[in-house]
Amino acid sequence: MRRFQISTLWILSLIIGTFNICPAADSQELMNAFEQMRAAALDTASTAAVDSLLIAHQDMELLLISGHLAFFQPIEIDSTAHVFGAYFVGTGNFRFTPQSDDPKMKARHHFETDKVELETKRVFFLFSGEIYKKIKAELKWSDSIFTSLQNEDAQSSMKRLYKDENNYFIFEALRSLLEPPDRPFLMANVQNYTWSKSHYYLYNPMSCEEIRLYQNKVRGPNFAQYMIPLCCYSYCSPSARITGEVALPQIAVDHYEIDAAIDYDGRLTAKTTMSVKTLKAPAQLIWMNLHEDVQINEIIDETSQPVKYLRYTDENNKSENLYLFLDRPHEEGAEFKLTFRYEGNLAERSEHLVDGDMVDDFSVTAGADWYPVYIDRGAATFAITYRTPKDKDILFESDGKMVEKYKDKDQIVSIWKVTEPTYNVFFDIRFK
Repeated sequence: MRRFQISTLWILSLIIGTFNICPAADSQELMNAFEQMRAAALDTASTAAVDSLLIAHQDMELLLISGHLAFFQPIEIDSTAHVFGAYFVGTGNFRFTPQSDDPKMKARHHFETDKVELETKRVFFLFSGEIYKKIKAELKWSDSIFTSLQNEDAQSSMKRLYKDENNYFIFEALRSLLEPPDRPFLMANVQNYTWSKSHYYLYNPMSCEEIRLYQNKVRGPNFAQYMIPLCCYSYCSPSARITGEVALPQIAVDHYEIDAAIDYDGRLTAKTTMSVKTLKAPAQLIWMNLHEDVQINEIIDETSQPVKYLRYTDENNKSENLYLFLDRPHEEGAEFKLTFRYEGNLAERSEHLVDGDMVDDFSVTAGADWYPVYIDRGAATFAITYRTPKDKDILFESDGKMVEKYKDKDQIVSIWKVTEPTYNVFFDIRFK
C-alpha cells in the first residue's frame, strides 16, 4: 500500500522548515487568481491511477482504494504556477475519528457513534502546496483520461463549493498558497452517489476552529443552508492562545472610529475607520464580516487608495462575508488603517406605548454586525459619533459613555467613547 500521511511528526517538521512563499502580487492579480480557481477545469491530460493510497490528516483517514485522480489546472500568481486541488473518481473509504470529548459527543449525536465511516465514489480536494507535493510523489501516472462528463462533475463540485456566498473555502485555499500556514490546509468533499449526501472535511490551521466536518442537507435555497456543521472544534485552548503556543490571528483591530447617521426609517449611513495591526505576516487576504443588508460604497486604505473586495450581493441571497484583497502584504508588527463607507436598513420600526406615550421602537436587526469586523473578532476601543434627526424626541442608548451631545443643523449629534477594550458595541434607538 502506498501511504501518504501528514503525521504529527511531519506537521512539526513544517513548523521549523522553510516555506516557498509566493512572490508579492498586487490585489488585482490575487482577484484574478481567485476567479481562476472558481473557473478551473481538470488537467485531464495528466491523470494518475490510484491503488490503495491513504491520506491521513488531523483526525481523518481517507483511503482511495482504486480509481483515477486528476489535478485541477494550476493558477498563476506573479508568473508562478500553483496547483490547489484535485478530483478522484473510484472507490474509497473515509473515516473521521475525533480525539476530544466535545466533538465525540457531536459525532454520537449525528451518527450514533464516536467516529464517522463512509464509502465514497468521488472526492473533491482543495489543499496547500505541501499536500500537493506529497500526493503527487505517491501517484503512478496513467494513459487514461477523465471523460468529459467526469470533468463536468468536477467543475460542478467546484461551483457547489462557492455557490452564493460560500466563497470561504476557495478564499482560504488561496490564502494557504499565498500565506503558507504552519500546518497544511486541506478540504476533502467526500461524495457517494449523490451530492446531497456528501460530507466536507476541513482542516484549516488559519482558523480558530481548525477542524470542521459538514454534511449537505437540503434545507433552503442557498448553499450555506445545505452545509450542516457536524463538528467544529480546535485543539487550541484559550490559555494556549494567550501563551503563544498556537498561531495568533492574522490581524488585530485595536480601535474603531465610527461616524454613523440613523434616520427616521431606520437607515444607517456610516463611515468606519479601523486601526489594524499585523500579528502574523504576510497579511494581504483578509476575511471580514459586515451585516448582509449593508451596501458597501467604498473601502480605502491609509493612503486613500481603493481596496478591492469580493462579496456575494444577490438581492435574494445576501451574505455577510467580505473578502479583502490588499494591494501589498503587511509584515508582522505593521500597522495600517482601513476605512469603510456603507449604508443600509438595519432597524425595523414598531409602535407601542411607553409610560402613556406612543413610541416608535426600532429593533436593530444588525446586532453588533453594523460595523465591519475581522472574522476572528477581538476586543477594541471605540470612538463613535451618532447622528439622529433633531425634530424627534429621541431615546438613544449605546455601549460606552456619552461624552458630548449637541445640535448640528437638522441633526442631534452624540459622541460616545468605549475606553475599555470590548468585543461588541450595540445601540438602541426610539423616537417619540
